[in-house]
Amino acid sequence: MALKKGQLSGHVFLAKLITQYAMIHEKTVGPVAEEYIKQIGIRTGEWMEDFYGDKHEKWTVEEYAEVIIDLKNSIGGTLKLFPFIQIMWL
Repeated sequence: MALKKGQLSGHVFLAKLITQYAMIHEKTVGPVAEEYIKQIGIRTGEWMEDFYGDKHEKWTVEEYAEVIIDLKNSIGGTLKLFPFIQIMWL
């Protein structure tokens, strides 16, 4: 994906940085990297659950959707909840 000047945003940069890190880690470490990356996702999810409430309570799909929307809107960008729990990136 070739970007032109003015198209780079914090979101694009961070996404590219994380993707490159994961690819380099996998090339360097090998198949073990998959578990490492999986653990990062799990720990990030646990942090989100703890940040938004008690990580030991059961959340509904609707509650997860609300957290995702709040998280995205808090760090920049806009998400809206539509009927049938469709999440639209605007």
